[in-house]
Amino acid sequence: PDSAGYDSIYTIIANWMATLGKNTTKPVTQIMSYNVYYGADVPTDKGFSITDRYLKVAQKIAAEAPDIAMLQESTNAFAAVAAPVLSGYTFFGESHSGTDEAAPVIWKTDKYTLVESGTATASGDWCATAKKYPRTINYVVLQDNATGRRLIVMSVHGQPDMDGVKNDEARTKTMALVVQTVESLRSKYDGIPAIVGGDFN
Repeated sequence: PDSAGYDSIYTIIANWMATLGKNTTKPVTQIMSYNVYYGADVPTDKGFSITDRYLKVAQKIAAEAPDIAMLQESTNAFAAVAAPVLSGYTFFGESHSGTDEAAPVIWKTDKYTLVESGTATASGDWCATAKKYPRTINYVVLQDNATGRRLIVMSVHGQPDMDGVKNDEARTKTMALVVQTVESLRSKYDGIPAIVGGDFN
């Protein structure tokens, strides 16, 4: 569709999402996945810097107020700008090897207690870049302070199309590693629910 069509689709989805949880007495957990984009190709010549963009992204996350969010392409620079805006959240996420880019999980500090956090690989030996700059899965196990229920949350940014390896192949291999990590954690924690969010390329 053209841009107007996309706007209409977005409005329909946004209106539907706004009704979620309004007609139920059951607790609703609000989840967000957001690629914040670390690229430096923001048109600074028009007076809009990457720092400006980071601030607007952080403000958007704060306005939506998710209970849990999985971010991609987060950097130290983004975290420095976002931390004061998202002061009610705890961040966890290690960067991909050899880069400043990470896919962290953030959660409302007053709603959840961290039980476990860690990383796993999202890359294999299927291409030279994957070997040199392996992607990282960041995961946390959270306990709801009100209900005591536990939840596994993972954030991942999959390997893109490169070195002759097409997206479909890289995506399939990445997700196999994600599933392996999910199954290992669910086995450890008696089959508790797991949420995986990210940019899967």
